[in-house]
Amino acid sequence: MKISDSKVIPNGYTGCVLMGKNKCAYFDEIVPINFTELVQEFPQEKSELIESLNNCIQQFVTDDATEYCQYVGETLWTSYSIQLGYYISGNKKFSITSRLDGNLLMFNPEPQDILLGALVYFISSLANYKNLKVEYIKRRPDMILPGTIFCPSNSCTISYEGANKNSFGISFDTPADLRNMPHERTIIYAIMYDNPYRDRLEIRARALSGRIINTGTAVNVFQIQAGNPIIVHKLDGISEFNFEGIQELPLITSDDIIE
Repeated sequence: MKISDSKVIPNGYTGCVLMGKNKCAYFDEIVPINFTELVQEFPQEKSELIESLNNCIQQFVTDDATEYCQYVGETLWTSYSIQLGYYISGNKKFSITSRLDGNLLMFNPEPQDILLGALVYFISSLANYKNLKVEYIKRRPDMILPGTIFCPSNSCTISYEGANKNSFGISFDTPADLRNMPHERTIIYAIMYDNPYRDRLEIRARALSGRIINTGTAVNVFQIQAGNPIIVHKLDGISEFNFEGIQELPLITSDDIIE
């Protein structure tokens, strides 16, 4: 991670940028990889890399928020927010704004959010694929509340908090040699959590390809299977990670997804 006092994005920069109130951080040292490597058994060294990213990001947020509060004359970070943006050739393609929850600060004056490090790692690892997009983020996927944040547009806002379990989905255009239908995209959906018994960050990721539609209440992935009805896989940040697995609904025709 590289920290800069300038908040001007360099010409031609491609990668993630964490934009604070006073400084910004760059993550161009993460080398893109084939997406199939993300959905294999997650090795310990990758988990340790994400943990290291989390520690660096936490220190950056603490320093930036403290400096900001001193400037505006506040004792807590209640009006502080930070934005994670993804840039291609200096142009911002999407962003996620994290806002501090004032209630959280009552119990932890410097909360640590393990989600940002994972998002930076996954987005940076997928940088070779076209039209990257965060589809959803879910805090505490083993619980109904708080609700899943869906991102049908190129920006969304979440709470910066100390949840030790999170899930998210990131989509991109399926490479031409792997497509089974026009406009096909692939979504990587992942869950991460602190494992106190193994003293490490656990991450499980899976991939699913098809026509993707983000309705704002679910991410539906339509698939065509030869000789079978069309199947839609419904992702909501919760069900795909529990014992029931992905919700599957058969369709009768392909009119909804084939132009």
